[in-house]
Amino acid sequence: MNQRPFSVLLLVLLALTPIGSVRFQIKEPTLSSLSPEDTAMVYFKTPIELESAINIANQYGLVVQAFQREYQMGSQTVVDGYFLPSANIDPSTLTGLYWQSYGDMLEDIEQATANIPMANDPLVETARQIYLDDVKKARQVFSFTLDGCWATNTCSSIAVMELLVSGKASDLSNLAISNLVDRIEFQGNSEEQTNTTTITIQATVPINTWVPKSGYIVIGENSRPRGQCYISNYMIWDTASRISGFGTNSTYEHDFFLNNSSNSTYGPGTYLTGAQYANGIPKISHWSSNLPRPYLDTRFGDAGYLKAFTIGSADAHKIKYGVLYQNYIRASKGTASIDNGFLQAQLGHRTPSTCYTTWCSFGDQHHDIYSPYQVDPIPSGIFYWP
Repeated sequence: MNQRPFSVLLLVLLALTPIGSVRFQIKEPTLSSLSPEDTAMVYFKTPIELESAINIANQYGLVVQAFQREYQMGSQTVVDGYFLPSANIDPSTLTGLYWQSYGDMLEDIEQATANIPMANDPLVETARQIYLDDVKKARQVFSFTLDGCWATNTCSSIAVMELLVSGKASDLSNLAISNLVDRIEFQGNSEEQTNTTTITIQATVPINTWVPKSGYIVIGENSRPRGQCYISNYMIWDTASRISGFGTNSTYEHDFFLNNSSNSTYGPGTYLTGAQYANGIPKISHWSSNLPRPYLDTRFGDAGYLKAFTIGSADAHKIKYGVLYQNYIRASKGTASIDNGFLQAQLGHRTPSTCYTTWCSFGDQHHDIYSPYQVDPIPSGIFYWP
């Protein structure tokens, strides 16, 4: 999550603090100060069938925006999120659309991973090959069991773990006490207080203890002609010391930005649509990540000339070295056919520590992997770093 408006206390702290790479955040609003229509993540105690999950939300007067599913892909635990194309879509139709989108995603990821040139580092190349083999196996399973099921209305049911919903704060609170629900994390957690804002200054952590060693950026059109584009980010931490800077409350965000500035070399507009919801969540169709406890980041507080397409890890201390991690985001095409951008690593922390969504992640340090606007031009080529 990015910066929010500054308070007087924050300005005083900045005046007393040496200038560096650390950014500061202030607390979210309390539940009582939320607007009548608010957003929250609903966590179920056990996986629940999609239609049942939507029915439960509707019973409480809530509108489902997206759902998240968790599954194994080889040795990796993957979470993906799918945004509903409309609020009143029939569950059977929605199931078919999801599996169709899931198949498109696997095809995009396989092509992107296979087209990455071999790395000079044997560790990176081994990790890439393991990941690619897992994706290929997942595509084979999909081809044999699901491909085309939407045409015959024979798609398998979807077990979901989380719903992103909007509605009245009172209805969200009533749902929270359901025996099927583990917890609800509001966009403005009720455990946080803003009347007396407390700013915690995190100590500077050496960048070689939390920034990934190397990675790739692949950007292009969706493999199927559906008018969509994707961003696929790959990253690897190569040694135990490289992840030693993560604490039990740490978050990591792989912040990717497209350039929407009118002063850009290519003018305003972005390669992927810059549309977003009122709460700052990007209007995308599908995202996926094998980072530990991933979340799609909000753009709340970002400058208008930047459009973030970011996935973070709320459990950064569970990141393993020698594993290739991958973030995938797909959205409709934007208004620009050519674009540029940059990539930034962010170390942060959760407040409160029991909350794991974007609303509770606060950035402490940032490190430019690709400085503005050196990911250029988009979409041509594969961008390798360092």
